[in-house]
Amino acid sequence: MKERTKLIYKVAVNCIIFAVCAGGLTTLTHMLCSRYILHEHGRPEFLSTSLILYSCADKILMALGYYLLGRKIPVKNPVLRSLTYIGLHWISNFLPQFMGLAFADGPIASIAFRMTDLACDTLTLIVSGVILGMLYRKEPCKELRKADQRTAGKAIAVSAILFPVFIMAADQFMAFAHRPFSSVGAMQVSDQAMLPFFVNFYSWFLLSGAFICVFYILTEYNDNGSWLRFALKYSLLLWTPVVMIMVLFGTDFIATSVYALIFIVCILIICFVANKILSSGSKDRN
Repeated sequence: MKERTKLIYKVAVNCIIFAVCAGGLTTLTHMLCSRYILHEHGRPEFLSTSLILYSCADKILMALGYYLLGRKIPVKNPVLRSLTYIGLHWISNFLPQFMGLAFADGPIASIAFRMTDLACDTLTLIVSGVILGMLYRKEPCKELRKADQRTAGKAIAVSAILFPVFIMAADQFMAFAHRPFSSVGAMQVSDQAMLPFFVNFYSWFLLSGAFICVFYILTEYNDNGSWLRFALKYSLLLWTPVVMIMVLFGTDFIATSVYALIFIVCILIICFVANKILSSGSKDRN
């Protein structure tokens, strides 16, 4: 019992340290970018107190996600292991959701989508990965689980296809049934920009589907864990915070929450399918 309490205390302290360091770095980076690149004086208009607090909470969840998932990545060097975790989070989650807004022409996108923000957040994520590696530098490396490369490639390809297809189906149904709950409704996209927005928005989720599967293979699957545990941890600790931050930029809370739930269901589906493909490959090899 004492060991468990000690472990919880250690993880909580590491999460708080990470949130303070990474959250402070994020705020500082955006302020410097605003002043010296965009030549805006004072605190950026969008960098509100609520956004700063949300960012710190997001960093706590990210650090918890590393403890629950990232430590299982079979990379010996602790800093490279944490950078791999951050890289998988960036390419499967942050980048597709950010770039999916590229063709939105509403007032929300004008605040939420700026390439300087992508550069600042990418830089701070890299530094955050180094911080995580230092905090968990004594963690032992997991052994790499043997898996058939052809089966793994099939699981990744299927996930890449299914994820945008399911999201597109759910989004189009929402657009027909209740437009404010769809992506164009939440982002206030005009009718003229709707087609290019849809094409761009759904296309980026090909990347998400593929790398969510890679994330699963390198973490829970590598540790003989459950696909369901991975899907829930990934959805709640990493994916959903990136979705819900849009509320602070002006989207409706209920509509954004519904969309977050749709994403969670889609992640559950592709993780279930990927696990079935990987399991069938293991049985065939045996």
